[in-house]
Amino acid sequence: MSRKHFTLPLGLTLLVCTCSVLAAPQGFDHSSDHSTHLDPRGFPQHGVQRAAPQGFGLETSQPNSIKGVKTHAKDGDFVVLEGMFSAVEHGGSKVFYLQDAAGDQIEVDISGSNNATDPQGDVPYFLWGQVKTSWFDTSISAIEYTPML
Repeated sequence: MSRKHFTLPLGLTLLVCTCSVLAAPQGFDHSSDHSTHLDPRGFPQHGVQRAAPQGFGLETSQPNSIKGVKTHAKDGDFVVLEGMFSAVEHGGSKVFYLQDAAGDQIEVDISGSNNATDPQGDVPYFLWGQVKTSWFDTSISAIEYTPML
């Protein structure tokens, strides 16, 4: 056999060995302390955990309350609320309000929601919506409301 036949497999073998060494698992501490517990990089060391996210920037008040939405929510925030709907007739159209367990209420625009029917007044609902704020008022644009059965 000629020399060319031996150099190609030898070069290929060196390339494969080099790639396998460089392809070690990423994100782990490769220090020389040989500890048995290795934390992935980016995670806290020694089992310390960070706090879970707190409901859309409404941490100073109960996050899923109408009072919390009215006092702390910003325009465009998404919220999930619990409560009962009521409807008031204004000039031939219905205006819907959601009232929570604390007795606070907020206007809800259901025209863009995924629901096919209007909410019933005597049924508690989960409301998923987006906050709409103006200079003088805060309301919710409903994305979806689901009865709590």
